[in-house]
Amino acid sequence: MAADQAVTIDRVLLIGASGQIGIFCIPMLVARGFSVIALSRRPRPPWYPEFPGVTWITPVEFAKCKTDNVTVLLSAGPAALAVKYAEHLPALRRMVVFSSTSVQAKRRTRDPHEQSQIAALEQAEQSLRSLCVREAIDLALFRPTLVYGCGLDTNISRIARWIRRLGFLALPSNAQGRRQPVHAEDLARIAAQAMTADIPSVFESAIPGGSVMTYEEMVRKVFHGLDRPVRILRLPRWLLTGVATVTCRLPGRWRISPEIIRRQSADQVFVAEALSCGIDFSTRIFAPGEDDFRLPDREYLSRLAAPPSA
Repeated sequence: MAADQAVTIDRVLLIGASGQIGIFCIPMLVARGFSVIALSRRPRPPWYPEFPGVTWITPVEFAKCKTDNVTVLLSAGPAALAVKYAEHLPALRRMVVFSSTSVQAKRRTRDPHEQSQIAALEQAEQSLRSLCVREAIDLALFRPTLVYGCGLDTNISRIARWIRRLGFLALPSNAQGRRQPVHAEDLARIAAQAMTADIPSVFESAIPGGSVMTYEEMVRKVFHGLDRPVRILRLPRWLLTGVATVTCRLPGRWRISPEIIRRQSADQVFVAEALSCGIDFSTRIFAPGEDDFRLPDREYLSRLAAPPSA
């Protein structure tokens, strides 16, 4: 499809509907009058509002769902799933897909598990590009930085859990690598705008948060957001990586890779690509509160679904 053609949306397939970005995407799409098929591994959570025009399905129900009028696919889940489901959408004209800045930030990792993850992510991105070029489908590929906002992430929310449980956090003495946490609600807003924006046939961009700070400053802000006294235990990096080498073999929340400790001293700063297409890439500063470490309530999500004022 030519990049300057308007996109008329009949229906949107949202992959990862119950994930940290997806739960904010649904009300954003409803507010803009879109009909949504919300695909999730589990049915609609009992706490989540039941919005008109939104149909929740699980993967096993996908084959029975009417999808021949789906013109846009929005993926807030694994990028590889976007390729898988796109092949079953004959009317597809646009894909808006979230990937990760980890493609760049973890490229030199020594962790075999992370190496495998990055290789799979790079392959998924390349498959998306090939599919969209071959089928003349517009592609907006977004790579957010550290995502937070509803307690489902495995980075900032994990820091918050450790602070709540331990009352302190151990950091290497050189944890001065810069970070840009980005709120999941901001990502959902950008994705909703990208549904109909005038974008190039293949557009890729990082989406950083509105603040740039060192890793230690980020941790301090989490302490403040939880209304806890800042208690940071600074230890030699070699000692923390040694501890992580042992704990990474443990199951559950205490598992942490030594590579995470090493990266705390490295900058991970990104810039959104300039694009005059009606998408507002501005994101909020990082000033988290208690609400940013738990699921949003029904009332808040319902307010997000209200049509924008004239």
